[in-house]
Amino acid sequence: TGLILDANQSYDQAAARKWETWFSAWGNVLWFEEPMPFDVPAEYRMLRSALSVPVAGGENVKGAKPFLPIFLENAIDIAQPDVMHCNGTDDFQTVLQLARHFGKRVSPHSYDGGLSRMYAVFGQACLPPWTKMDGEDIEPLEWDAMENPFTQLVPVSIKNGCIQVPDKIEIDTELVEAYGWDGSSYM
Repeated sequence: TGLILDANQSYDQAAARKWETWFSAWGNVLWFEEPMPFDVPAEYRMLRSALSVPVAGGENVKGAKPFLPIFLENAIDIAQPDVMHCNGTDDFQTVLQLARHFGKRVSPHSYDGGLSRMYAVFGQACLPPWTKMDGEDIEPLEWDAMENPFTQLVPVSIKNGCIQVPDKIEIDTELVEAYGWDGSSYM
């Protein structure tokens, strides 16, 4: 079973490099996610050269324009844009396409809702496949397990660990009506 370690940008270069002791001993680490803040992409490039596992990140990067220096610096192996942090769905799709142009894998981050999850699924499904190599026919889609009533707004079918991309989106209108707000009170 693969393991993904998410540091939530909590380390500096020296602390993040210390993880290599474990990475070189563990054979099941898929990637190290957001070990440091993204304000200096060159720091990420240096870290990537010191680690034996891929480096991923970008869930809080605010769209295609801020991703460009990250790609130009070759700072990450796996791009993780979040549609909720981009400047609309076109900007999100542009990040995914830029990642491919720069030879990067993607694992879109999806948080807080059925529609953002569905857009991440459709956005990734529209990309050309990453590789044709045996055993590497998918790229994971990261979505937080935190549930709220609206995560079920658009039902998602998962079979054998794979998301089934629907032919069409059907919104649970009864759920929308059940949580309708008349604007009168927050109580």
